Formats: sequence, structure tokens, C-alpha cells
Amino acid sequence: MKPTNPMHMTRANDPETSRDSAVKVARRTTGQKWQLLLAYHANPDGLTDDEAGALTGLASKPKCCYWKRCSELEDEGYLMRTLFTRPGSTGHQMMVRAITDKGIKEVENR
Repeated sequence: MKPTNPMHMTRANDPETSRDSAVKVARRTTGQKWQLLLAYHANPDGLTDDEAGALTGLASKPKCCYWKRCSELEDEGYLMRTLFTRPGSTGHQMMVRAITDKGIKEVENR
């Protein structure tokens, strides 16, 4: 898994403080994505974002956008949407994502 690129987290006209923060956040998001990928690996039938956040403990961290990391993992090909849904923390149906072969290989090659 490639580390999150802080350059993708800011705009060209953002202040220097935003660019400095992006470097710190990029390190954190890479670790969060790894924790989430491990949770999906341990649950091959899939998880909702809420379930993944709860299993990793990321849901209890203030201002942690674990659901965004799940979307990024999907965009990068490590997770995929399934045809299933389950109730989330709000009671509304949430999509279930599952780990892909690429995600399995990433975990097993570490």
C-alpha cells in the first residue's frame, strides 16, 4: 500500500499551515488504512464502514474519518462493494465492502 501523498490533500492556494498539517495527517491516514485493511482481511464476508470503524477502534477517535479511509481503500482497489447492506449506527442501511484479491495479497505479503 502506498503512503498517502500529502500533496493530494491540499490545494495550490492553501496556506502553508494547511500544507504542514497535510504531511502529519498523511502519516496518520496511511496507518488507519492499514488497520482497516487488516479488519477486512479478518472478516472476508465484508463489513460496513461502521463495523470496520468499531472493530479497529477508529470510530472512537475524535475527528477520525475512518469511512473516508474505507472509500480510499476501495478507490485503490483493496476493497470492493458487495451486493449486501446492513443497518449502520444510524439505523439506515449501509453498503458492505469486502477485501479484494489485491487487498489480500497486500496483507499476506507484509
